[in-house]
Amino acid sequence: MRYKKSLIRTMLHRTYRFSSSWKSVIRECGYLKGKFFKLGYPDSLVDATVTFFLNSVFMEKHQV
Repeated sequence: MRYKKSLIRTMLHRTYRFSSSWKSVIRECGYLKGKFFKLGYPDSLVDATVTFFLNSVFMEKHQV
């Protein structure tokens, strides 16, 4: 489970770094969620990891 969570975080981090706008980040996160669901990742793990990542990035942006 730890490796699955790390893969999700890695893909989200890549999405965030390579996207040019917030709109594309959100769209790509939705795409990744669908892919992970198709691969059999637990829904709760994917949702929690995506939510935590987006909240941490959003908070990081507003604190700077």
